[in-house]
Amino acid sequence: GFVETGGPNADTWLGVDIQPDGKIICAGSTDVPPRAGAIGRFNEDGSVDTAFGGGTVVFAPNGIDEFCRDIKYQAGRVVVCGSTDVGAGVYEVFIAGFLTTGVLDASFGTGGVTQTAVGAIADFANGMDLLADGIVIVGQTEVAGPAQQPFIIEYVAVGGVVAASPLVLT
Repeated sequence: GFVETGGPNADTWLGVDIQPDGKIICAGSTDVPPRAGAIGRFNEDGSVDTAFGGGTVVFAPNGIDEFCRDIKYQAGRVVVCGSTDVGAGVYEVFIAGFLTTGVLDASFGTGGVTQTAVGAIADFANGMDLLADGIVIVGQTEVAGPAQQPFIIEYVAVGGVVAASPLVLT
């Protein structure tokens, strides 16, 4: 079967994970201007889980143009990664932590969010994996015109602060 959500806009789910309780979490974007990240949770039967932010959480760290690319469940927390426009079409990677109620986890990063610049123009997260001691994100950065370079960012919690170590692959 399938579940259809959203309205007439170009809303998209790009990442999915299954929580240990069988609930399905999804991350993507909504195209209601400005484009924003969207996170949703569904029950095993496909119905919207309204206990998670009313069913869908719209997330816009900078309020310009954001989208979520991947989502993972980690020990009572939902972690998403994506990209956000920080102004003038310059994009940075972000990770954000949410409580299982759909509220930003203030103990994750700075107020629930950590942003990282890898290159100078546009950094796009493509996916992530969670490790026992951190989070790894893979993506690509625009280096000149349409030229792209892949990157890996490893995030680790150091004294409660999520610190990033980007590595641009050549």
